[in-house]
Amino acid sequence: MQREFSPMNAAEVMDKVVDVYKRSFWKQMAWAAVFYVGVLGGGFFALIVGIFVTAFLIGLLAAFDLGGGANALAIVGISAVILIIPLFLFWQTATGTGHILLAKPELYGFKVKIFDREFFKVVLRVFTALLAQILFTIPFFIVATGAVLAFIASVGNFFITESLSAFFGFLTLLAVLGLGSLMYSHVFSLAVPAAIFEELYFFGAIKRSWELIKTDFFRTLGIRTIWVVVAVIVSTSVQGAFSLVNSAFSLLAGTVPMLFILSFFVTMFTGLAGPAISSIITAPLDGLMQAVIYFNQRIKNEGFDVELQLNKLLHEREATQ
Repeated sequence: MQREFSPMNAAEVMDKVVDVYKRSFWKQMAWAAVFYVGVLGGGFFALIVGIFVTAFLIGLLAAFDLGGGANALAIVGISAVILIIPLFLFWQTATGTGHILLAKPELYGFKVKIFDREFFKVVLRVFTALLAQILFTIPFFIVATGAVLAFIASVGNFFITESLSAFFGFLTLLAVLGLGSLMYSHVFSLAVPAAIFEELYFFGAIKRSWELIKTDFFRTLGIRTIWVVVAVIVSTSVQGAFSLVNSAFSLLAGTVPMLFILSFFVTMFTGLAGPAISSIITAPLDGLMQAVIYFNQRIKNEGFDVELQLNKLLHEREATQ
């Protein structure tokens, strides 16, 4: 285990994330569960409202001889994209911000106020940082896609058939966009904790992220990539456990006829609970990794450990007075 407030290597960074996760586990689970239920409830409410609005528009358009269901569905669909996507993004922003804030005592090494009246402002800062990331990402996808298509057009004559050329083009596009977006998005990977802890907005958070990440770009990229694999393994394992329970009960129901009806409810429960619990358990992982890398980069590059230690000493002194 690394010393408190000291620079960490790759293994120690991941160990620190696990430690922070364990220490704030139940708070993290409660926060993730509340927002997960909120997403489900909001989605159901949006669906009901969409049905009623669609029905109303169909009748209204028919009354004025302006078309029927197709036009109504187009209007509702466009409205949903304009309204629901920003709301969902803001909701997800609040979720991720909360996970990082819940880990503040473990990151700082002493008790600090987690939520206060400034929470909405913090979420707004993170939201602007995410919008800046989107604005930066759009040109990348346009340029990368154009470059790949130009490359495919220049080498397309080397393939025997058009289908083979199209297949090669698809694989190339997938590889370039996948690897390119992974590296490109890593530039922004510390924008969220920078927005939270340094009160930065929009492109200020993006710039700050690059300042912290550029000295250890590939090292931190490797850490985050491994951590994504770990998160996928955890998610798959949780869902696999529920699938095993369902399979075992189904086998048991095959030998005990009285359990056949009950097996239907078990199948439905495991089918719903597996993805839900998996999402709740893995929800904090990415945000905690971003926060730990952020603190580690500041400690390595800026001597942030001295500031943290002084704050801890002041806090302990105030607590004893």
